[in-house]
Amino acid sequence: MSKASVGRDTCFLSAMQLLLQALGLMLNVFLTRRIGAAQLGVVTLISTFFGLCAVLASGNGFVSTSRFISEEIGRKNGNPERVLGYAVRCSLLLSTIVGGSVFAFAPWLAERFLKSAALVNAVRLLAVTLPFTSVCACLKGYFHARRRVTIPATADAIEFLIHGAALAFGVIFLLPGGYCSLFMLIVTSMLLGQLAAFCYLGAWYLHCRSKSGNACTMCLRGFAWAALPLLLNSYLTSLLSTANDALIPFTLRQFGHSTEEAFAQFGVFEALLLPALFFPAVVLGCLSSILVPELSRTRGAGSRADAQALIGSVLRRTLRFAGFVMLVFLLYGSQIGMLIGGDAFAGRMLRILAPVIPFIYLEIVLEGILRGMGRQNFSSVNYLAEYMIRISVLLICVPVFGFYGILASYYASNVIGNLVRLWMVRRLAGGIPWRSLLLRPGVAMFAAWQCGMLVCRLLRLLVLPIWAEPAAFLAAGGLFYLFALGVLDAMDQQKKTRNAELHSVSGVLTVQTLPPALPRDIPARY
Repeated sequence: MSKASVGRDTCFLSAMQLLLQALGLMLNVFLTRRIGAAQLGVVTLISTFFGLCAVLASGNGFVSTSRFISEEIGRKNGNPERVLGYAVRCSLLLSTIVGGSVFAFAPWLAERFLKSAALVNAVRLLAVTLPFTSVCACLKGYFHARRRVTIPATADAIEFLIHGAALAFGVIFLLPGGYCSLFMLIVTSMLLGQLAAFCYLGAWYLHCRSKSGNACTMCLRGFAWAALPLLLNSYLTSLLSTANDALIPFTLRQFGHSTEEAFAQFGVFEALLLPALFFPAVVLGCLSSILVPELSRTRGAGSRADAQALIGSVLRRTLRFAGFVMLVFLLYGSQIGMLIGGDAFAGRMLRILAPVIPFIYLEIVLEGILRGMGRQNFSSVNYLAEYMIRISVLLICVPVFGFYGILASYYASNVIGNLVRLWMVRRLAGGIPWRSLLLRPGVAMFAAWQCGMLVCRLLRLLVLPIWAEPAAFLAAGGLFYLFALGVLDAMDQQKKTRNAELHSVSGVLTVQTLPPALPRDIPARY
């Protein structure tokens, strides 16, 4: 895939995902104001449980499908359709086992985890959604590998719109009258969204599938063994993430909060603060999803130089983007927090979390690079160490410092874990030009900060209201930031060109000033 194609696909996915993330954040704000922060925390915890079941059922089908189909395409003589068949069979087997277990143990799960025997039917309905989730994940990976990224992006949009509309309708009209429980409403809305996405993806697959007479380069057993590290990695990550989320309300109650206060702070952190921090990173998530099949394809073709060039370019762009986003949250986190949370607490927490933005943004692309380069084992071990650090700090600091302990655990795990990932990627890329990665964005950030604030002060003296200052800084500071980066890159390019010219001239002069070679029959002493 050319750089133009990668950029075009990334731009389309970014625009689509930015829209969905904005709508999702608006939905969370609506739910917070409609049912309260404590109930939003319950919704978030239920969604985490559903996400865990979905990962256990699909076995990370999206990543494994996109990666192995891309490698099959890169070998030029493979059969991608058969690889998709292997992925669907494995995912359906897993979803049948997990879904059957959830369906059979629904009474125990409802009483043990949801504290209500009346939610048995809702848990069983959750088990019904798992096969559709698994097949949808495989089909999305197939279209990503085929470079038809508009299809899974549209499926995501359809799924979210139907899920969000059903959830909002139920919150407004059904919950107040007691017609259904909150958990039943969440599961039903998820099932409707999954069914719509499944029908859309299935119709497109029947329309776009190609019949190939080539023999597949792997068998079903080979696919299962090759996908096993990806499956274990997804299982490990989901289990640890769910355990971490479940421990947050528990440790907040140890600090002295009531159950309602603990769930309220958990809801603010998971449903408001983290989506706000990750909202600008949508473009990086789209780029990471494209990186996995592209790097897998270059590995299948044996092109190491192209992979190293792509890794260096992605890291450079990621750090430059993350640096400016960090600057915006440092300066205007309070206003953003007031906008999404309605109080000063959310804004203060956003400003405290701003310095960790480069690390959490790096994780998005670094994981895509590691998976695309076939380093799943390293990724699994690193995730294990990262979550052990996060859970340890959580258990130690939250009972002592309250909500600030959550921030401490987030800082410790992200900084340490992503420095280790960066070290491994540096080895894979054959070295990283740290000056272009760190020094130039730092200088450009300082210039954008000073010039952008100067423009905002001048506009404030004229006509700019105080509430519009963040948007003005985003426009003015962003332009100054891009201009400063362009100037620094041009200066570096001129320096490289001048050094190359001097090197070539010195080489010519050296050749011209060499003494003439002696004839072979004349002794060297003459």
